[in-house]
Amino acid sequence: MESDTATLAWLGERDGQRFIVLPFDVRPGSSTNFSMLPAFPIFFSNALSWLTESDIHHRQLRPGDPLRFSLPGAATDQAVSVRKPDGKEVSLQLEANNVVFSDTDGVGVYEIAGKGFAEEFAVNLLDESESDIIPAGKIEIAGQEIAGSNIYEVSNREIWGILVFAALMLLAVEWWVYHRRILV
Repeated sequence: MESDTATLAWLGERDGQRFIVLPFDVRPGSSTNFSMLPAFPIFFSNALSWLTESDIHHRQLRPGDPLRFSLPGAATDQAVSVRKPDGKEVSLQLEANNVVFSDTDGVGVYEIAGKGFAEEFAVNLLDESESDIIPAGKIEIAGQEIAGSNIYEVSNREIWGILVFAALMLLAVEWWVYHRRILV
């Protein structure tokens, strides 16, 4: 990875060990804000995937997507259990060294375990449309299309400023009355 003036990162492999070199400090508060950018977690995830020679993204599913898990060399009669995020355990049987688990409706971390292995996978709301908070230009409800509006209206007006002003005015009137009585 390079910029116009210098190399930003080196990666390589020596004696079977992979490495990544960043010639700058990535900690918050250092001379760069890279760790505070939205791209940093993506970079970090990709770096870990490359360093561990694995694809961690296949262990993240959307709710309802089935998990297909392969166990080469496992006994076909081996029992496999899956612990769901709510703590319930489901027993599965291997079929041709493969397990398909489709009860992934709940969001959270699932644990799949058997003889000699244990893995975790996550079920996340990875759908961008579910996390999109930008108002839609139009929506359809019961077959009727409703257009959006660019008119903004204050719906939750804060009145604390008015109350503070009224309290200060009350204190000023009380002070004035107190001092007027002393002077008379």
